[in-house]
Amino acid sequence: MSLIVKPFVIFVFLCTFVNAKSNEISVMTYNVENLFDVTHDEGKNDWTFLPKNYPKKIENCQKMISDYRRKECLNTDWTRDKLNLKISQIKKAVMANGSFPDILTLTEVENSRVLKLLAKELGYTKIIQTESPDRRGIDVALLLNEKSYLKISTIKEHVVSGEVLNKKPTR
Repeated sequence: MSLIVKPFVIFVFLCTFVNAKSNEISVMTYNVENLFDVTHDEGKNDWTFLPKNYPKKIENCQKMISDYRRKECLNTDWTRDKLNLKISQIKKAVMANGSFPDILTLTEVENSRVLKLLAKELGYTKIIQTESPDRRGIDVALLLNEKSYLKISTIKEHVVSGEVLNKKPTR
């Protein structure tokens, strides 16, 4: 049995806090579980999360090796209405405590297009996103509104090697 060792990325956000009124900030981490837009990204395996009638979807779904993934791809009709519903559900979850967190970190976002839609709906103005090696295009991101007491000072992606991961590159 051989172990496959692949590097992965840790996204590090360093924030500067200056003159915070209460010396507190709120941070929330949320796995949005496949927040995909409705457009194919060239070079990405995002066929499952496209409308059923999207050009070349059926032929690309048919190429999937796993019966489960192939059926999932062929049967999923990811539409603009479903995307909008998902964004509204995310908004409800993020607002569950009555207000939006100062910093919102996200897992499983597809790209900057869908991230911008979510940020606009939630009222965040600053977006930071990784570009992971995941073939599906799934990334991690951070949303915030910079304020006098909350500014991004450094953004760094740190590649970690030596971890035992499965055969698929991931975020």
